[in-house]
Amino acid sequence: MKVLITALKNILRNYRPQLFLGIVVVQLLVLAGMVVKRQQLLASPNSALLQCEPVDPRSLLSGDYVILRYTISDFNPREMQRLNIYKESYAYDETVYVALEPGAASGDPHRAVALSKDLAKLREKHELILRGKSQRDYQFPAENDGETRVEFDNDFDDWREGLSLRYGVEEYFVPQYEGLAIENDIAKTTVEVALAASGESAIRRLFLDGEEVLFY
Repeated sequence: MKVLITALKNILRNYRPQLFLGIVVVQLLVLAGMVVKRQQLLASPNSALLQCEPVDPRSLLSGDYVILRYTISDFNPREMQRLNIYKESYAYDETVYVALEPGAASGDPHRAVALSKDLAKLREKHELILRGKSQRDYQFPAENDGETRVEFDNDFDDWREGLSLRYGVEEYFVPQYEGLAIENDIAKTTVEVALAASGESAIRRLFLDGEEVLFY
């Protein structure tokens, strides 16, 4: 063992510059791979338009960014009866896939038409699929009062009553001081997300009252 440790020390001493260079090269390759993967996703021919809902969007520590919640982020019991066509149960932090279809009119946001933990099942009938993770900390609206909130127990692990999902496209960074303008009209905001075959998504564009928001 002492011989092995001594040999490793000698290697580190004699080849320290090469090892450092090798580590830097590996890190650069990893970063390049991440950039290429994201560009490939954004270039996907499949996309969906998601309708946003109001939520606090500002962070004073990291500049301005909009925190996004969508109309397809949270499903109440009545919606679950319509969407949960395979009668599955859902636990915390599970991967759930949501099948999407275009709205009734051209330019309308896409709507959820089915969900499942089995991507292959949804692929049989649907082309546009969004991948999410189940959450437990959302307060679902009561069905008889849109302003009344019903809070789930944090130990509740089976969504027979409702389902809350996060898709990984809930944050959109904007130039400093630009976030407040979007916050004030977040209910009129829609987001175009690119969709991979796996259901992975990335924000491609953000629209405010039908007009693309451009930052210069």
